[in-house]
Amino acid sequence: MHIDSPTPDKAAILVALAVLFTSDAVIELRSFQKGKKRTDAGYFDASHWSQLAEHAVRLSASGAAVYITLNPVDPQLLSRYSNRIEAYASVTTNDKQVVCRRWLLIDIDPTRPSGTSATDVQFQAAKDKVQEIRQYLSELHWPAPVVAQSGNGYHLLYAIDLPNDDEATVLVKGVLSNLGDRFDDAQIKVDRTVFNAARICKLYGTVANKGDNTSRAPWRLSKLLEIPERTVVSAEQLEQLAPIAGKVTASATPHTATPTSATPSNGSFGLEDFLTRHSLAHTRDQHEGRERFKLASCPFNPEHIDGEAAIFRKPSGALGFKCQHTSCEDKGWRHVRELLDGPRPGPRQSQWPEPTPLPNALPSVDRFDAELLPQALRPWIMDIAHRMQCPADFAATAALAGISSLIGARAVVRPKERDDWQVVPNLWGVIVGRPGVKKSPALNEALKPLNRLQGNEFELWKISHEEWAIDSKLVTMQNEANEKKAKAVVVKDPAAARALLSPVEAPAEPQARRYIVNDATVEKLGEIMEQNPWGVLSYRDELYGLLTSLDKQGQEGSRAFYLTSYDGNQSYTYERIIRGTTHIPRVCLAMIGGIQPGRIQEYVRGAVAGGSADDGLLQRFGLAVWPDVDGEFIHVDEWPDTAAKQAAWAVYERLGMLQPQSETEPTVWRFTPEAQELFVQWLVPFETEIRGDTLHPAMVSHLAKYRKLIPALALTFALIDTPNEACLIGEAELLRALAWGDYLRTHANRLYAAAVMPEMTDAATLLGKLKTGKLTDRDGMILGSFTPRQIALKGWSGLGTPQAVRKAADVLADYDWLRPETLPGGPTGGRPSDRYLINPGLFSGGAS
Repeated sequence: MHIDSPTPDKAAILVALAVLFTSDAVIELRSFQKGKKRTDAGYFDASHWSQLAEHAVRLSASGAAVYITLNPVDPQLLSRYSNRIEAYASVTTNDKQVVCRRWLLIDIDPTRPSGTSATDVQFQAAKDKVQEIRQYLSELHWPAPVVAQSGNGYHLLYAIDLPNDDEATVLVKGVLSNLGDRFDDAQIKVDRTVFNAARICKLYGTVANKGDNTSRAPWRLSKLLEIPERTVVSAEQLEQLAPIAGKVTASATPHTATPTSATPSNGSFGLEDFLTRHSLAHTRDQHEGRERFKLASCPFNPEHIDGEAAIFRKPSGALGFKCQHTSCEDKGWRHVRELLDGPRPGPRQSQWPEPTPLPNALPSVDRFDAELLPQALRPWIMDIAHRMQCPADFAATAALAGISSLIGARAVVRPKERDDWQVVPNLWGVIVGRPGVKKSPALNEALKPLNRLQGNEFELWKISHEEWAIDSKLVTMQNEANEKKAKAVVVKDPAAARALLSPVEAPAEPQARRYIVNDATVEKLGEIMEQNPWGVLSYRDELYGLLTSLDKQGQEGSRAFYLTSYDGNQSYTYERIIRGTTHIPRVCLAMIGGIQPGRIQEYVRGAVAGGSADDGLLQRFGLAVWPDVDGEFIHVDEWPDTAAKQAAWAVYERLGMLQPQSETEPTVWRFTPEAQELFVQWLVPFETEIRGDTLHPAMVSHLAKYRKLIPALALTFALIDTPNEACLIGEAELLRALAWGDYLRTHANRLYAAAVMPEMTDAATLLGKLKTGKLTDRDGMILGSFTPRQIALKGWSGLGTPQAVRKAADVLADYDWLRPETLPGGPTGGRPSDRYLINPGLFSGGAS
């Protein structure tokens, strides 16, 4: 049943601001659009309260929930969004940016399903509970509070005058905890989470509009009900309700390890010092991209000896522990540390320390250098990146993949001087970037010359196809006329009739050359490649769809087709009931597309974990780039560099006319003697490295494809910049290819980080979910702790099993975002279980 909605009240908002704040205060207004992942925020001084109220009325009327910081904030924050509202605000106030504490908020809400407004009965129950609490505090000689209706419950606002420090935080938290213990019941709760300094509060005069507005659970206008003269609750009165909290002194400051040579400045644990302190004999080496400290004996069982137990340190600084014996399979780094250093302090033993920001889970990558580009393409690619304000990596990768498709199998390189090993230079590329970083526009711009070639080809084909259609009709008509003549002479001259019935052959139907294919089934792609055996480009704006479609059951044949097409010189035959037999003499496919970071990380995990995706398909994307995207944006409104564009497009046109040596054989290119020597100098240590055990198997599989990538790039650069009749690749082209190899390897490290150091990647995922309030109970209340099983049931990427959650949580514990706690097995003697407490700083805008 529809009922009228309340209207936000500007006058009531201005009254609330005058009651809550002094004339020198700076306030943050924050709103959340209903049903959308969006935060709007702005900072206002007292001379602009009227504008604040107008914004609040507008936002509330649009359905947004509107809040303010209850305590005044650092005036410097005004320069973030000065007396205005920033849509999709990227930063808001944290606890450290609050000037002082002026109000103790006691928020009383009824228990109800999440996403719903309170019923009248629930609302009345909250009102009754407010009276109980108010009476109790009055008996303790607390002054009269400001009383407010929040919309679904009630607020008691007691004036306080405290600094914004750790003691005040613990004191306020203790008061709320005491009141909750005393007054909580099954229907009504005191919100114990509103203790932090930067806590936002409903802006009185705006609408509380959870769920739909119904007669049973109506929307209500939040408003002040009682406004007494401001009288401060003393610190002694607060301590009376939180005696333990009130005794916090400087001695309770959390311990922070003194940095030493064994304690990296990024906050990582000083492992070498730990091993020395506990006399843990060990040997040290590298294993699968990690430092490995092989212990002489296992800390949990001295019979596990000679390196069967080891501590690992990832490049990020994250630590892990593994013992080969089944009896120790549930032991991790946290258990080792607790065994030797003792349990880390629990929440009642010390305050929470300031959490340390996680190191970037993604390894750093080399920035794109314009010198990597051949001279004919360099000005054009850099002009695209400048005008679009996107990484040059995007357009450069697309251009090389596109040009490689024009070369296809028409020209090949023999990297060895006296060997017939041939490399076809068709390249596979993927650009990784989050939405909005202009992946698609950069790809489209770099492939425009190829699309123009395709358009011109279709125009020529249309003309020739029309002529062919006319010629075909003429042949049909001639055959029909000859048949009539044959009937007339068959009796007198059978030989002449036979000659007339010999059919006139129709001309072959012209076929348009295909330069680029966007979305085709494998069967259709096979037909296209049968007609274009020297090569074609497959362009997929979003590669994730293709990759995941090939993972489905029944697509094994399609995967095999794509795997074969990467080689560029293999034949392929497939049989279909309807289509019959299709034989492709040479399957040569270049490929380019984009993908989002989360999608590629998800796919990487599957591709290296075994199963159908673990067949090297992903590793064939040698031109894989995942650049950093600078936050700075410069508005550029310039005409394209015409000369650079014409020079680059001329390369596409020239290579579009490239011919093989014969109808069946490609043109063979070789290295000059200087380039040949340089290639051997690179190849020997490269092969030695990938045959060792220092790299993760996923990286080994990826780098193994550089055997093709490096000579293929060298040939491509030679055909772009230095085509010659001798078909020789010089030292300069090979040096540029090797520079690309070094650059691309850093991007490959980032690409496979999801597999090489999954704990850090998963820890970042878990932290992000916790920060955005994804961990709630059935009523939508944010939880302060969790068990690994609780998180695993959420099905978050990389966190699908309790074991994976435990590893990620242990990393967060090392950086003080979480605190592990072992729960007893219960009265029936069950197994103990792990629980992780969440640092309150996570919810109050602590380290990020």
